[in-house]
Amino acid sequence: VMDLLQPEDQPDAYQNALLEDEHLILSKNANFLIKRSDYNLNRLTLGSDILLRPFGMQGTEAIGGKLYLTNYRVLFSSHAFNRVTGTFSIYLSTITDIRDSSILLVRKLTVSTSTQSFDFITWNIPYLIVVIRSARDSLSSYV
Repeated sequence: VMDLLQPEDQPDAYQNALLEDEHLILSKNANFLIKRSDYNLNRLTLGSDILLRPFGMQGTEAIGGKLYLTNYRVLFSSHAFNRVTGTFSIYLSTITDIRDSSILLVRKLTVSTSTQSFDFITWNIPYLIVVIRSARDSLSSYV
C-alpha cells in the first residue's frame, strides 16, 4: 500500500517514478501530516502543541511537498528542506475512503486504506475528492 518515506533527489519525483502506462492527472502543493513520535522528532517551538491542539494536530508535523494524482495512485513527494524527506504512493485500488476532515481553518484531506490513513493539508478538497474517486472508479473499467 505505502512505500516508506525514502530520500529523493528529484524535485518532481513523479517524473522518474511513473509506472508503465501511468500518466499525471493533477498535481498540487500539499503538506503530509506525520506523527513526530514516529520519527523521534522534537517540537520545533515551545508551546506548538498547545497552538495545534484546537485543530486536532498536536504531536504532528506538516511535511511540505507536492501531491500528485495519476491514473494508478496518489503520490506525495516532500520538499528537500523538511526534517523528514521522501516519497510514498497510495495505490488507487487500495483506497477505501476519501473525506474532508477539515477543522476550522485547516483544510485537511484524509485518504484511508484498509490498513492506515493519510492526512494532507491542501486547498480545494471537494474537487480533489471528486477527481481521486473518479480516477479510482475508472480503474475497475480496465479489470
